[in-house]
Amino acid sequence: MASQRERHLPSKLGGDAPRSDQRLRNDLLGILAAMNVGWSPDLVTTVGERCVKVLTSALWYIDPCHKQFHDRSISLPPIVDRFEGYNDWKAKKIKKPQLSMEGLNLHLEQLTSLLNQPWLFSPSFKQLRETIDALAEAFNTYRSYLKQQSNAYSVNQASLTPARTISESIELVPVEVVSQCSSQYADIQTALSTKPMYTPVFANDFAPEDRHQRKNWFAGLKLVSPSMMYRFMHGNNLGTLVFVWNVPKEGGEATANAKLVSELSSHQKVYSTREMRRLYIQRYTRLSGSTSKSSKAVLRNLYRSLTGDIASARSSAEKEVDERVSVIAEEVFELDEPEILLDMRRLNGKPNSTVFERFWDELSFYLEEITPACDDRRHSSTL
Repeated sequence: MASQRERHLPSKLGGDAPRSDQRLRNDLLGILAAMNVGWSPDLVTTVGERCVKVLTSALWYIDPCHKQFHDRSISLPPIVDRFEGYNDWKAKKIKKPQLSMEGLNLHLEQLTSLLNQPWLFSPSFKQLRETIDALAEAFNTYRSYLKQQSNAYSVNQASLTPARTISESIELVPVEVVSQCSSQYADIQTALSTKPMYTPVFANDFAPEDRHQRKNWFAGLKLVSPSMMYRFMHGNNLGTLVFVWNVPKEGGEATANAKLVSELSSHQKVYSTREMRRLYIQRYTRLSGSTSKSSKAVLRNLYRSLTGDIASARSSAEKEVDERVSVIAEEVFELDEPEILLDMRRLNGKPNSTVFERFWDELSFYLEEITPACDDRRHSSTL
């Protein structure tokens, strides 16, 4: 009976040189021991082992992504914050692992299954239950965020208008004037002092690299000379592009500012939605008739050339094809023989094609004429 009342933990793994995942498990067992958590001898190898495996797997999964939770104001349990740096993807020379709805669903189901176990409602497991509950809540919140992002992306891609138009992305505001600017703005003030009126300076070159510090830097921008600040908000990983230029003390002419805004906006990157590209390819494939040799890759290249679109490809395979067509197109169109591009694309990957049989026959005949016959008795490499 005394042995049944004793609390035990699953055994540690890896001996004196455990792997990273085993080290995480062993440290987790140390935390559980500090919580006075344990199982009876007949349950430690089944119930206890499953609990430790589920928690170890969940902690290993989010190890490289703690910052992503904190950036989105999703709180992790204090105990979980200790388990960071075990899954070292840099040391493995692999791409940084990313959280996905599938992965979060898998671990959330396992954590929820643990929370439904009757033994977890025992007073001795209270702290562990609260930790698992908070971890499951964090997983669920992040999963909801990813689902919301995925739904918004699908709606945008199915739309016939871009999510952001140029007119909606532009902001033009005057910069506050002070008698003496802060030292952190000394460099941009010096750059502006050497420029004529209405000559833009790219302010991002003077701002901090960290995005949070950069945001605060622009929010507090105050200069000695009267100036205007143009902001173009891409709304993606390109961030916000900011230009600043000098204006007269009277505030400058509206026409001059408008002209400069129009010029800067014309150089901004253009994006299209997937539905816009699909309708374009579908329409011109039908208009050109069923005998057309124009492939979708060529039409995508034509669409980008006409619209300036730089939207990313749907897959890595499509990206590779588009890049190859773009390189070939630049060379072929200079020869004023675009049909060569279509021939090269159509015959790509067809080594058994008989289209060039006559060419190969003529080449073989030509080589036999210019190449002297080999002496069967020679022993050198010279003909």
